[in-house]
Amino acid sequence: MGAPELIFYDELPEKQLQGLMHGNILFLFINPTEYHGPHLPLANDYIISRGLAARLAPRLIKAGLTEKFIAAPLINLGLDPTPGAGTIATSAARFDTYLAQFARKLPLIGVSRVIVMTFHGAPRHNHAIQRFIDRLASAGISALNPLNLLLSRMLTYKPGDFAAALAPVKDAKAREQLSAHLGHDYHAGFFETSLTLALAPQTVDPSYTELPDCPEIEIPAWQRAAIHGIKSLGQASAARELAFAAEAMAWLNLEPFPGYTGMPRYANRKSGDIFVNEILDIYEEAVRAVFVDGKAAPQPELSVTDFLSGLAGL
Repeated sequence: MGAPELIFYDELPEKQLQGLMHGNILFLFINPTEYHGPHLPLANDYIISRGLAARLAPRLIKAGLTEKFIAAPLINLGLDPTPGAGTIATSAARFDTYLAQFARKLPLIGVSRVIVMTFHGAPRHNHAIQRFIDRLASAGISALNPLNLLLSRMLTYKPGDFAAALAPVKDAKAREQLSAHLGHDYHAGFFETSLTLALAPQTVDPSYTELPDCPEIEIPAWQRAAIHGIKSLGQASAARELAFAAEAMAWLNLEPFPGYTGMPRYANRKSGDIFVNEILDIYEEAVRAVFVDGKAAPQPELSVTDFLSGLAGL
């Protein structure tokens, strides 16, 4: 089966939409424009999301879950994007208001199932998307954000997970380092750069092979002590989330700010293809669970971090 054509419903007359949406899943792309280091494009989250969707859609068509590959108008917004000259930020209030319009409008054109495609991992971003998904449910639309499952895998990462994707890295020492730190490689590093090389290699600047590794990220001693104290009280999940938040803030405060984590110079297309296939397996299983088995949509992680970000007005 050849790749299905991507149909954007806003490129069609409105009178065609009711018939178009019958029996089909709607892909809704929600991603910010943000700095992804000197080597990846500002729209990298969308580029990955679209590449994954283009490979997921044929699976769903083959399984009889949808007939066409249909997308809503692009939403090029997201909360807490990585700072940079080309980054476009938005407020939480504006983001919620914008998404609420879709929650009201999608039922009017016959939408019944939605897959939100985002690759932006900021906690507030994905919690805001979950509020949107809850609004859709109130309007009778079943929806999910499968990235939540991938973020959960990264948050609970243990060395050895995704081992097959590291095998193409020939340098044994580098492979060991990547394995040890892959769970912390959350932005424009080996993981994301490999994905982009697999999905849209023409968008990656060749300079990625010459980039120095991201400097060691050090969490201040008082934060480490607080995290240890919370963990000692039996709150392992909250401690893990706070450790992630502390590390992310320490990364943002690096000077000069690299805009990427980990070791992007070892990124390669073979690793990216393996990552893509593992992600697609996770996504397809989630789609079946929600749309076929009637299970609840996967929930976002990092609730504590989402709350603290809101208090800080980030």
